Amino acid sequence: MPIASSAFIPAFILLLGWLGVLSPLWAQLLSGAVVIVRIAGVQIATQRIRGNGLSLRYVIAGLVTAGLAAAIVVIKVLVTH
Repeated sequence: MPIASSAFIPAFILLLGWLGVLSPLWAQLLSGAVVIVRIAGVQIATQRIRGNGLSLRYVIAGLVTAGLAAAIVVIKVLVTH
């Protein structure tokens, strides 16, 4: 179920862009932002599953990963549109 739940919200936002409720650019950026937030949370979720406490190291790792993901989303939107 994690794959379906991680794809539903971005897909729904893209559907809103396709239907004209949102501009296509905003739909792509918002759906990318949802994915970025999920990617940033992977480090924290992994540590919680392992039973480890949250440390600054993992928060920074999540932020760095999110920053890289954000750069990829922005480049993708700019290059393909």
